[in-house]
Amino acid sequence: MSEKFIPEDPNNRQLELFGDELSLEEKEALEEQAKEEDVLLTKTIKVHKKRTPRKDPSWDNLREEEVILEPKEKDDDRYTYIDSEESKKLAFIPGELYVKKIIRKKYALKEEIQGTQETASLPSVTIAPLPHYAIAKCLADSSLLSEIILNKYLYHIPFHRQIQKFKDLGARLNASTIGDWFATSTEVLKPIYDNLRAKVMATYYIQVDKSTIQVIDNGKNKTRKGYIWVVRDPISGNVFFHYDHGSRSNKTARTLLFM
Repeated sequence: MSEKFIPEDPNNRQLELFGDELSLEEKEALEEQAKEEDVLLTKTIKVHKKRTPRKDPSWDNLREEEVILEPKEKDDDRYTYIDSEESKKLAFIPGELYVKKIIRKKYALKEEIQGTQETASLPSVTIAPLPHYAIAKCLADSSLLSEIILNKYLYHIPFHRQIQKFKDLGARLNASTIGDWFATSTEVLKPIYDNLRAKVMATYYIQVDKSTIQVIDNGKNKTRKGYIWVVRDPISGNVFFHYDHGSRSNKTARTLLFM
């Protein structure tokens, strides 16, 4: 519809098929149609895509396992229980997803000993500290994060199949949530990777090879052939992998071996 067979000189506008000269009315109609097409071609259409809100994992029907944490300063002679703070983590054991319910008990100094010299250095309220988590403020327990990584790299299970597996076990997780957990977990594990790499590269003899891998090209909406490098110390058996945008260039090899 956007093609226009209209010469620059309006007096020479003719029908290309039969070679007949256009009438005045036909010339005006063609000029009007050309103007409308120019407007359509240059018009910018803005589409406001409504963002779908992220849904929290659904675990209403999962078994709960309570973990009760007591503060270090707890002393029944000095403190009395007043409250507790609760948080939940989605945890995994082979064949089961469950909810780990962390209960941190809170205590306050007894009224009869408040303000005494004996308790001057003690906090008036004490509570058990939060345990150390692999990812701060993450709903997933370390056991579940480990399962996602092992499934992907050891058993070659893609995320969409893992999501279906977790759904069968009673928890609904969306792809963006799994992706965020995975990306953050790999950053947490990077010091281990760096240490392994340093050990392998410190040996006097290493073996290096590259292998093809299918890489998703989002720009073209299809996969393309990429390359992943493997570096091995044959003495100890330690191995690490190197991926640089799927490249096998000379620059990538130099970066791998001499950085």
